[in-house]
Amino acid sequence: MVPAGTKGQEDKAQAARAAGDDSRHRHGGHLGQPADHGGRGEHDPERQPRRGHRLRQLAVRLAPERAQLVGTRQLGEEARDQSGPLTVRAFFGLPLPERHREALGPFLAECQRVGPDFRWTPAENLHLTIRFLGHVELLLAEGIADRVAAAQPARFEVQLGETGAFKRGKMARVLWLGLRTGATEISALAATVEAECARAGLEAEKRGFHAHLTLARARPREGAVSPSLPEPPELEPWRADELILYRSRLGRGGSVYEPMRRLRLG
Repeated sequence: MVPAGTKGQEDKAQAARAAGDDSRHRHGGHLGQPADHGGRGEHDPERQPRRGHRLRQLAVRLAPERAQLVGTRQLGEEARDQSGPLTVRAFFGLPLPERHREALGPFLAECQRVGPDFRWTPAENLHLTIRFLGHVELLLAEGIADRVAAAQPARFEVQLGETGAFKRGKMARVLWLGLRTGATEISALAATVEAECARAGLEAEKRGFHAHLTLARARPREGAVSPSLPEPPELEPWRADELILYRSRLGRGGSVYEPMRRLRLG
């Protein structure tokens, strides 16, 4: 015989166990695992707005940084377009008067006919090279030009002379016109430019300066046999009153020379 109080306690315990089993069945839970209370996981309707809010906050924080990066890239491209490349292929030279270039046109055409193994300089590119700089920083080239201008080189008379060639053995590398007058003055100008190049840290020229007007360069690397050139036209002297810092660009038809700085000779 079971006491009345004891049976009542057992009935309450069975009811509690039954309620627990029913609760685990409804919530999909197992012993020792948390039940899914109302679906408060990643799909919880109360948590989802908070997550979206955090994402929007993150997007707001990142937006200015992204805009800054895009703006910097665009600004850099515009700066390069405005100032040109950081380095340029440059040289200092004395331009020929237009009338002299025109007079040399037919002469160059005949030279090209008799000298096909050479690349002939177009008449519009003819100049007297003072100093070839090579590939240098743009600011460095402009700094040299500033110091040459400050030295105030003098103007002088120039007249072209006879044809000649720079050779290696019997093979000609460069064909040129020499100077009849102005060789001494142009050498002094070249010395001024060379001194400023040295101050800027450029390597000194290995060969001594030789004033000339380049007509053509040999196509083969080892040079070519110098052709028998026609007599150049007799050109009157002109006053060299301008030194130009040229930029050399390689175009479809060959090199293109663009004046970057014009320095007046006093």
